[in-house]
Amino acid sequence: MGGRNISKVDLLGLALIALFSLWGLFLLFAQSTNPDKREGPADDSTALVSRAAGLEVSGNIQGALAHYRDAIDLRPSLCDPKSGDFLGRGFEEKINAWIRGLKKGEIENTEGALENAAYIFRKLNGGCG
Repeated sequence: MGGRNISKVDLLGLALIALFSLWGLFLLFAQSTNPDKREGPADDSTALVSRAAGLEVSGNIQGALAHYRDAIDLRPSLCDPKSGDFLGRGFEEKINAWIRGLKKGEIENTEGALENAAYIFRKLNGGCG
């Protein structure tokens, strides 16, 4: 009744948000129950990824990108597909979609969002940032 049709892209976006939110919660749980957990930057990067996932769920893509970038700076293995820390292929697809959205004006480019997304894209593709 005059409602908005939900497209496949919308559904994919919601699914990716849910997936990465669950991933962030898993990381928090795994870190808190692992007696051999690492101290320092790895812990900080896990917290940053979790915060980024929360911001993403709330629709704050700009804040999420800033936190993901900070996490990657602390733990570059988040961008290494050969690492157990890798954020995943779905994350790569999400970054690509965000870059497209930022360039088209579908996502507001505040807080250096496009710069952060481009930096993460380069890191995911083996660049130096």
